[in-house]
Amino acid sequence: MSCENIITDIIQKQGGISVYDYMNICLQHPVFGYYRTGNPIGRGGDFVTSPEISQCFGEMIGLFLRSHHAKFFNNQNYAICEMGAGRGTLLCDIVRVLPPDMMPKNIYILESNDILKEQQRQKIKNVIHIVSLNDLPKMPIFFVANEFFDALPIDIYKVTGDICQKMMIVKNQHHDYNMTWSQNITNPLMTGYDYPKSGIIEHCPDGVNMMNIISHHIQTHKGMGLFCDYGYVDYGGKISFRGFYQHQVTDGLSHLGQSDLTADVDFSVLSQIAQKNNLFTGILSQADFLNKMYIDVRLNQILKNVSDEKTRYNMMTGVNILINPDDMGHRFKFLCVTPQQNMDIYPFVMN
Repeated sequence: MSCENIITDIIQKQGGISVYDYMNICLQHPVFGYYRTGNPIGRGGDFVTSPEISQCFGEMIGLFLRSHHAKFFNNQNYAICEMGAGRGTLLCDIVRVLPPDMMPKNIYILESNDILKEQQRQKIKNVIHIVSLNDLPKMPIFFVANEFFDALPIDIYKVTGDICQKMMIVKNQHHDYNMTWSQNITNPLMTGYDYPKSGIIEHCPDGVNMMNIISHHIQTHKGMGLFCDYGYVDYGGKISFRGFYQHQVTDGLSHLGQSDLTADVDFSVLSQIAQKNNLFTGILSQADFLNKMYIDVRLNQILKNVSDEKTRYNMMTGVNILINPDDMGHRFKFLCVTPQQNMDIYPFVMN
C-alpha cells in the first residue's frame, strides 16, 4: 500500500479526487504521508528554509519580540507557539536573543512529524508538542510560523459569474495523473472574504480555520502573531499548486508521498480573518522586515568573530539570499497580527 494506491483507488471509485484531498493524503497520511514519515528539510531533503540559511533570520524575529515584549505581554507569563517548527532552528535563534526576564514560560510546537519532534526535543528544553491549536493554554502567546501555511491543502476553483468549477485530479488512458475541471457546482466561497468575483481561486480551508483559532486566542487571551511565507497580497489569478522533489520544482503529480506539495499563501485572506476578529494587521516583504530590523548590523556583529573566509562568505551569501528581491526578498512576506492598533509596532504599519 502507498499514497498512490490510495489515491488511485479513490479515482477509480469516484472518477477523480479534489486537490485538497490529494494533498492531504500525500502530505499527512498517518503511515505514508510526506510530512509524517521523512525528514524533508535541508540539503539532503527537498527544500531549505530561511532559518537553515542564516541564523540572522530567527534572531531578527527574536529582536522583534524583544522590542514589543512589554507592550504585548506586560511582563506577564507568556508562551511561544511555533507551527511546523522543522528542526527547531528558528525557535533556538529566537530565544538566543531574549534576555532572561523575557524568556517564555513554555514553548509549544504544533508538529505532525515524529522524526522532527525528536530533533526538536534535542534542541529545545522542555518543549511541549500539541496536536491542535485548541490545546494551547489560556495565556498570552507569541504565535510564529515560517513556511507553514503554504503546506496546508488547498482547493482550486474557476469562477465565471455564477458558474463555478472545481479542479479535480484524474488519471488518463496512459495512467498518468492530470488535472481537469469538474462540472458546474455551487460556489462554496461565499464566506465574506474578498475573493475575486471571477477567475482562478485557490482556497485553503485549514488555513482559514487556523487563523480564526489564532485570532480568537489573541483577542481573548492577548499576545501577537508573526507569520512568514511565500505568497501574495494581490492575487494574480494563476494556479500556484506545485511540488518540490530533491530541490527541483515539479507539477506536483509525481513522487506521491515522497515530495513536498505546496501553494502560495493568500495573505489578504489571512489578514481579513484577523481583522474580522477585531485584530489589526500589517504586511511587509521579507526584505523590508529584515532590513528594517537591521539584519546587516547583526551580520556584521557575527562576522567580527569569524576569521575563516569560507564561513564568512557563506554567512554573507545566506543573508543576501534572504533579502535579495530576486531570491526570497520580495516573494516571501511577513504578516503581523496584534490585538490593538498602534502605529508604532515597528517595522509594521498596522491596519
